Amino acid sequence: MEHFAIARDGAPRPVVQGFVIHLPGAQKRKAQVASIVSDCPVPVEVIDAVDGRAMEQPAVDAVTGQRLFTPTYPFALTRGEVGCFLSHRKVWQEIVDRALPSALVLEDDAAVQTDLLERTLALIADHLADGDYVRLPAKVRDRERMVVAVAGKTKLFVNSRVGLTTLAQVVTLGAARRLLEATGRFDRPVDTFLQMPWLTRVRMLTASGSGISEVSARLGGSIIQKPSAGRLPVRREVLRFNYRRKIGALQDSHDGIQDG
Repeated sequence: MEHFAIARDGAPRPVVQGFVIHLPGAQKRKAQVASIVSDCPVPVEVIDAVDGRAMEQPAVDAVTGQRLFTPTYPFALTRGEVGCFLSHRKVWQEIVDRALPSALVLEDDAAVQTDLLERTLALIADHLADGDYVRLPAKVRDRERMVVAVAGKTKLFVNSRVGLTTLAQVVTLGAARRLLEATGRFDRPVDTFLQMPWLTRVRMLTASGSGISEVSARLGGSIIQKPSAGRLPVRREVLRFNYRRKIGALQDSHDGIQDG
């Protein structure tokens, strides 16, 4: 089924393409990828994830840096986090290269409830504008600022504070372009970067009750993005708490930036 979104110029924005990011060597996940392709209400194409662990150090250095953005990210990026970021950039580039008005982007540990996701995409389509990025997290921890629409158990809202994870999302062409422009080099994981709309210049929304769930535990845990390990867990927790406090304060100070 085709779903259409109304852009700011009033033109229809079809959401007719999906992508699932999958590391080719992850044999245990092939069956889950097949399930996503089968269950998704739009055609889904498998995109090979970037294996950060296989990258040479000069290639990593070419796309990453330290202290690139404020607030400073307190942890070194893992190779998995680098690969995850590059995998999402790869999909954003596909959206731009094909001039897709928008696309559904899934990671391979997502599970799809077909009928509910279909209704969610239809709801999103009624309110989507070019430049929007809509998160479809399994567990909603985003703080809502403005409710855009409600249909049954599904609610679409503009974020005040953006949660983590990039399990599933609808990315418009305008958002893909802006994200590519902003991330030629990066210093933090992709989901952490997306918490800063003053840098991304995209309007972040969230759809709760979307029909997306997460099955990473059943599949052996995350592959393309594992959390950094630290020798001093207590110190790490302190650093993480302080970073989140700074991000929260900046999000609050920029509240309303997403009205445009």
